[in-house]
Amino acid sequence: MATETDDGLQRSPWLFLLGVVLFLGSTVLFLFDLVEGNNVARGLAANGVAAVILLGLAGLETLSNPESHVQTRFEAFRAVVFFCGLYLFGAGLAVLAAALASYPDPRVGAAYVAVGGVIVTVTFLTGGAEEGVLSRLITAAGLLGLVLALGSVILFAYDLATGRNALRGIVINGVGTAVFILWTAYDTPSDPDSDVDTATDAIGIALLLYGSYLFVAGIVIVATGLVAHDQGLVGFLYLGLSFVPVVLGFLFAPLGSLIESTTPEPSEESETDGGSPEESETDGGSPEESKTDGED
Repeated sequence: MATETDDGLQRSPWLFLLGVVLFLGSTVLFLFDLVEGNNVARGLAANGVAAVILLGLAGLETLSNPESHVQTRFEAFRAVVFFCGLYLFGAGLAVLAAALASYPDPRVGAAYVAVGGVIVTVTFLTGGAEEGVLSRLITAAGLLGLVLALGSVILFAYDLATGRNALRGIVINGVGTAVFILWTAYDTPSDPDSDVDTATDAIGIALLLYGSYLFVAGIVIVATGLVAHDQGLVGFLYLGLSFVPVVLGFLFAPLGSLIESTTPEPSEESETDGGSPEESETDGGSPEESKTDGED
């Protein structure tokens, strides 16, 4: 429960409305300047100011919410800074995407991404006392792997569309996926609801996942290589290598517990609805009770 309260959005509804209008309007202005070939700096600046206003008001609203876990103004400020970093990172990616398709200077987007990434990383790593810095660093590495895996898909599609070398997207995707799967394997045994209890089990699951990834990625690379790039040999290499981690994964992974966890168990409600013989006999009444009722 929040200990320091504020009126939040109830105190400044017009400022919140102004922020929304400014955010939406600046987005339209950015797109208009992009289409017309104008300088997009004004739209980006206005959009940033609007984002700061909205995130600041959201922080005040979170602090005033009695069901919030935010205890102090400092924690609320940290959350606002964290989401400002996320905004900068996302806006930078948007600018970079626009730069790939049009004229804007990609250095602006790269600066946004760099600053946003630094803000998010610093606030995340120094975020709480419950988890150590090492644990948060490992989590950040896993999330970075996910970002690389997803971002490289876009890069791969862009390289295919523009006729560039598709190998860089393939390599980044493989590395990012490997890092994300390793983080998942590291984090899974600590989950009380997981059927993976030991490091050996986790390694087996990771090998299964990565072998499956290599198989699917190999098919995609071979199929696209027939029409769009000359890296088909990499796809065949992926397909050949995929069987090794899959076989090792079957040897180490706890397949029995995983199958049991995915098998539906009999519903307790059906047993209750059917009723036990004792309950039916009680509901219908015993012979002695029926005889007594007849004598009465």
